Amino acid sequence: MDAIIKRENQPSPFDQIKQVDTDGNEYWLARELMPILGYQQWRQFEDAISRAIAACSNIEQESEKHFLRLTAKSTGGRPRDDFKLSRYGCYLTAMNGDPRKPEIAAAQSYFVVKTREAETQTQLKAMTQIQLLAALAQQLAEQEQHLLQQQQQQTEILHRLKAIEVEQDRVNTPCGHKYSVVGFANLQGLEISVKEAGTKGRKASALCRKQGIEIERIHDPRFGKVGLYPESVLIEVFSTGQN
Repeated sequence: MDAIIKRENQPSPFDQIKQVDTDGNEYWLARELMPILGYQQWRQFEDAISRAIAACSNIEQESEKHFLRLTAKSTGGRPRDDFKLSRYGCYLTAMNGDPRKPEIAAAQSYFVVKTREAETQTQLKAMTQIQLLAALAQQLAEQEQHLLQQQQQQTEILHRLKAIEVEQDRVNTPCGHKYSVVGFANLQGLEISVKEAGTKGRKASALCRKQGIEIERIHDPRFGKVGLYPESVLIEVFSTGQN
């Protein structure tokens, strides 16, 4: 991040990779910009560019003026995609990058200042400052909402797995303790995915039928009917190896 901030008498790394076309317009190549913004994979950086293009279209700007797709040959001779970005295109790309990257935060600050300085250019004359701020506020709100949804989904999964353990590790019959697959895994200190639990549950059901053991089922408000299996059956299922 420190390398992005311009020091006295030293050019910014963004200025170092800036190019000028035959018409005198400055531009940046996305492939050269990518590592400065903290990205290692082109696919992830291209996603940020795609969001920036969508934002550009939403505020009625001609995206082709700011995001020109290029195809060039790599060192191995294979074609690879690239983009010719205007300063405004770089600005929107930074605003749509991963907000957790410190390089993105520094780039946003840099291009905010430079874009404001360039507002007199032809491609920005049609946009008012209010329109620009409104579009950026909308993009930032959407990014924050997306991260919040991911966190909520992860928390919900953990709560559901813990609820199974609490509700179903409680049956004691003359045949011995009975557990759900997830409850037994937690009892053994094992981590198990929902997919693995389903596979082991089917194996436990098959063993019970083979041994003539009646499968007790209880109702779970989130998952419907859930089977409870004797401890001896679950020990055999879990000892057969990974699925």
